[in-house]
Amino acid sequence: MKSVYRAAVWALVQIEKFKRKRQGVEPPFKPHEAKRVLVVSSTAIGDALFAVPGIKALRRLLPDATIDLLLRDKVAPLFRGLNLADDVLVYRGRYRNGLSLIKTFRRKNYDMCIVFHDSDPCPVEAAYAAGIPFIFRIGQKDEKCSHLLTFRVPYDNSKHAIDQRLEVLRRIFGTRLDDEDDFRMDIPVSPELVAHYRNLLEERAGLGPGARPRFVAFQF
Repeated sequence: MKSVYRAAVWALVQIEKFKRKRQGVEPPFKPHEAKRVLVVSSTAIGDALFAVPGIKALRRLLPDATIDLLLRDKVAPLFRGLNLADDVLVYRGRYRNGLSLIKTFRRKNYDMCIVFHDSDPCPVEAAYAAGIPFIFRIGQKDEKCSHLLTFRVPYDNSKHAIDQRLEVLRRIFGTRLDDEDDFRMDIPVSPELVAHYRNLLEERAGLGPGARPRFVAFQF
């Protein structure tokens, strides 16, 4: 079934490519005038957290723009209600909702798309097929969709993953983003969300009502 969805997405990419070629004239690139921006971090939760400083920086650069996030279905609940974005879109992975993404992207009418990872070409292909004029991404992988990008920023292994994502914004907007606050990854988690995940942990641990266990968390 994946191959069917993938073929359908790729067919729409080819139609969009023919449409752009026939039009001939590309729109002018004016990132500071963008009104609707899609940010993609649709891989693991670690990548999504590393993207938080970049999302905050983007909000400072475009205070009046609508900024939406595309996240994996298991990660999206963590980002809802954090005021990081105007909307959180859900990606199921492996082209399973690729066609619905294209439909949503067209309806949202984004001015540009910023992808903060280099794996899984589906979001890039969906963004291109939906007619988003400017698409930026980090990394070197997925060569088959690299020609759909406006540009990509190669990894610099001497830099932290957060800094690598900020480098994409530096290239787009021609800004520094090297202050200490630019690298802060903290996110405001509501008490309700903490209680939700605590209840899930207690349920999975088989603890009954009224149990008040102590938790130890590790971040590697």
